[in-house]
Amino acid sequence: MSQPLASLDPNVAMSKVGQDSGGTATAKAPGAGQKRRRERSQDNDMAIDPSSIRLPGEYEGEVQIDQSCNQIRSKIRRFLESGEMKVTEFLREIHVNSNSYGRFMKLKGPYAGDGNSTYEAAYIFFKKRKLAGKKISAKKSKLSAEDASKWDVSDIHLEGEEDETVEIYDSCDEIRRKINAHLRRAGITRAAFLRTIGQMYPEPRKLQSTQLNTFLQFNGPTRGSEGSIYYAAYVYFEKLRIKNKEPKTSHREGMEDAWAVDGGAKHGKEAASYNRTGYICFKDSIPVMDQYGRVGIEHKTGLGRRRR
Repeated sequence: MSQPLASLDPNVAMSKVGQDSGGTATAKAPGAGQKRRRERSQDNDMAIDPSSIRLPGEYEGEVQIDQSCNQIRSKIRRFLESGEMKVTEFLREIHVNSNSYGRFMKLKGPYAGDGNSTYEAAYIFFKKRKLAGKKISAKKSKLSAEDASKWDVSDIHLEGEEDETVEIYDSCDEIRRKINAHLRRAGITRAAFLRTIGQMYPEPRKLQSTQLNTFLQFNGPTRGSEGSIYYAAYVYFEKLRIKNKEPKTSHREGMEDAWAVDGGAKHGKEAASYNRTGYICFKDSIPVMDQYGRVGIEHKTGLGRRRR
């Protein structure tokens, strides 16, 4: 017969039991110092393996989820940025394949992805951790002076910096990939990253976490190109590439082929206008955007494509 789990309420503690002079058992209330020590050591004293917890309806596939898809995506990002697990480790833990995870994380909206296996699996994962008293750590090891210098690009200058006209040769999706990878590095926090890329403008800007969250939730080569994060992050990562003497990627070369004639990919107000462009097609054709953000007219029969 299975034994009930220990109390999961962090406010409940075991009292010390003694005996009075008459032999009657009495509960001895902990003092303030004992309470503080108890709270500090709570995770160790009452450690519960999250996997040993069973949620109502879990085995029947009927877990009641009380958080939106966007909330779960946000939790996943914060958890991975904490460095506690890498993406592959997290996916093994929740038993979800990378394709399902990738599709879920690219979606945006409170209900977008509610049929994806990642949604329920991640919810169960975080719910069990909460019941076990394990929180997503917001702390990261502090950067040493040596590590901080690795990410310092103040001595790198790009043409066009003075008037915010640096030519961009990364798609929004590529910038999102770079940001997510960078935030998973030890010692790199969102706040520090936003302060750093805010310095990439001629007049430094105070970029907000909400702006970053919004940009990361988009999906598509041009989605988010009108915002401040796209330009600032591109300039920072391009400076970092030059500092580290890294070669251009195939994606970068493809972006140059697609956008060099226009002076780089569109951003800011130009991007806002470009992203609202409508297209008139023949009934046997459709507008198609490639991975670099260029739109072409493609015949449904697949006979060819004419680029805009």
